[in-house]
Amino acid sequence: IANLQLYLTVYRSDLREMAILKRGASINSYSIVRSYQLRENINLMTMFTRITIPFLSACAPEFVFYPVYTFIPAGSGHDSLRYFSIALYDLWMTIIAIVTIISVPLCQPQIAKHMPPGPLRYSFFAE
Repeated sequence: IANLQLYLTVYRSDLREMAILKRGASINSYSIVRSYQLRENINLMTMFTRITIPFLSACAPEFVFYPVYTFIPAGSGHDSLRYFSIALYDLWMTIIAIVTIISVPLCQPQIAKHMPPGPLRYSFFAE
């Protein structure tokens, strides 16, 4: 929760700084490098925000499998359920990796533009 708050604070401050720079340059505060850095920060944070929804939906089932393995005691007659849940947990880690790799080009149009033709070249978001 603290990381989310820090993320939102930095994102909002970057947006505020960019709005100040768009109003007009003052003598002591304008820098081309700074404006490009702010724009890049905002683009990356927007990409992370767009990836959050598919990533969290892919992570949710994982929080069911591991507690089933943890809370059922070993040797209680439900060992097959324990082993099945930990196997699904391991499988789900692979699924999360695949969803993350697929979500990046789909959620960020600039990355999707530079990919070779194929199903991952298209983006969920219009530019």
